[in-house]
This record gives sequence, structure tokens and C-alpha cells, in this order.
Amino acid sequence: MSIYKYLQTVQASFNESRLLSSPSWFLGYLVLTGIPLLLALPGPSRIDEWLEPKTNFLGVFSVVAPLLLILYALNMGVAHAKSSPSVYALAGPVALLVLLSLPYWTIYQGLTVLAPERLLFALIYLLGQGLCWAYGGWLIALRWPSEIMQFNIKYALLAFVLITTFFVLHPLNPFLMLSLWLSESPLHGQGVFLAVGYGGLLIILMILSFWISRVKTKEPR
Repeated sequence: MSIYKYLQTVQASFNESRLLSSPSWFLGYLVLTGIPLLLALPGPSRIDEWLEPKTNFLGVFSVVAPLLLILYALNMGVAHAKSSPSVYALAGPVALLVLLSLPYWTIYQGLTVLAPERLLFALIYLLGQGLCWAYGGWLIALRWPSEIMQFNIKYALLAFVLITTFFVLHPLNPFLMLSLWLSESPLHGQGVFLAVGYGGLLIILMILSFWISRVKTKEPR
């Protein structure tokens, strides 16, 4: 198949998706993500307070934002499996979640004086995490049609992965990886950690893509 025909197939499947036609997905994400950042903003009573943002809520934002992105991506994958036959169209809505949160992260960067390149690599990592969980949600929906089973499995899997990666495979834990990028910690000597984190996500995406292709070949035509 030529690249042009492949892009046509992806675009056609993307147009079939109902995710982008439902703004509530993205509105809910923006509202819930923006609340801790709004609380972190200093009051307008004194100009010099802007030099001392409420760092406690900034920390809450740096945890809530990636967690919500993962939750939304996971549920998007489940919903997408019911509305569109192509899992690859999920990349658009997940990327849109990251893009819509960019203004929040820009404010965060300004309040924390974070280097732009650190924020960029953090968002790239978040996008990789979102894609992994979205593809995983798609597979869960196809493997277990029951909504009760889907609910139990997806949140049990999420909790298991997040807790396990706190003890092993630390680079695959979104909170640990972002704590490195969103801090002033030097990156010298962290090459292996970063390589395992980004390389691990790439390997997971390749495995999920292979699994997806196996599932799709078994579907009745």
C-alpha cells in the first residue's frame, strides 16, 4: 500500500470517529485539569505575589494533569472501539488533549521558570503515555464486551501499572518521569533513565500495534 493510500485510510477512519464530535470529552478534561492551576495562581491584591505562586497547587497540577490525560485516553480507547473500526484514529484525539492543555502548561512554565525544552520533552512523554493507554483501552473493549468487566479491568490495570512502576521500571511511571523534567534536577547522568522511559513507551506501542493487527485479522469480514 502506498503512503498516499495509507494516509487516505487513516483520514477516512478518523472522520468516522465520533470522539471529536463530542466536545464534552475535551471540555471535561480542560475544566478538571485547570482547577488546580487556577488555585495555584496568586491573588491580584499585590503585584509581588506573582513572584511567589502557591507551589502546593502547582505540585497538584503536575500530578492531576498527567493522571487525567491517562484516564481520558484510556476511556477514549474504550469508547472508540465501539464507534470506529480503526484504532489508529485514536492518535488524533489523544494529541488534541495534549494540545488543548498546552496553555495550562505554558502558565505552569511561567510560574515555575521551567526551561522550554524540559516542558517540550515532558509533553512528548505524556503523548506517548496517552497513546499507550488509549490503545490499551481499545483492546480491553474488544476483548471484554461487558461494560462491567471493562470498568473493572481498565482501572485495575491502571492502578497496577502505576503502583508497580513506582518500585520497578521507574522510567515508565509518568509521575516519576515528569518529576525529573519539571524540576531543576540536572539531567547529567540520567541518560539511561530517559532512554528506558522513551524507548519503553515506543516498544509498548509496537507491541500494542502488533497485538491490534492480530486482533483485527481475526475479526469476521
